[in-house]
Amino acid sequence: MTNFGYYYSFIDLTQEKDSFKISNMDFYGEDFLCTPYHGWQWQGESVVEIKYGEWCKLISGNPTTQTDDYTKTIYFDGTDGHKYMIEFLTITNNTDVEVSQYKMSKNGK
Repeated sequence: MTNFGYYYSFIDLTQEKDSFKISNMDFYGEDFLCTPYHGWQWQGESVVEIKYGEWCKLISGNPTTQTDDYTKTIYFDGTDGHKYMIEFLTITNNTDVEVSQYKMSKNGK
């Protein structure tokens, strides 16, 4: 019997003098055969549209997407006057995993 699996990890670094060392690693199993294209929660654009748009009514206008290798960043203006940035990592089976959310205050910080 064979197994076909992938894992992804979040790694925390700490700085010690002039170098960085790994302080923590969290591994997550990836369901390679079932995840792709089986629902909106695996595509970053759909996640933003549904979670932040339809559910929270937070999106004003059309979000824009920027991709750079395995990072997908989606920007949108909020109905509350703030600007938002939602960041995803695209893992080996082309699944987008949401990793961070940022809100710019009205004064630009």
